[in-house]
Amino acid sequence: MPKNVSCPLTNITMPVYGRPEETLASIRSIRENTGARFILTVVDNGNGGDFAKELARLADHGVIDNLFVLDRNYGVSPACNVG
Repeated sequence: MPKNVSCPLTNITMPVYGRPEETLASIRSIRENTGARFILTVVDNGNGGDFAKELARLADHGVIDNLFVLDRNYGVSPACNVG
């Protein structure tokens, strides 16, 4: 590890499909309770509608660092690979 890096950076990948209330609560919890340096990557697995718009809004405001939007639900493993 280079000497100028003080702490490893972790990518937390969250594939999401449905369950918007639980997903948004999880995102809030990660932001409020994770002490380590991290990047939050959310993979929208084909949600569409208002839920997709809310995820885009959170990405625009920096709550989600990386947002990938898939055209349909490809399943958990492919979504994790995207993230």
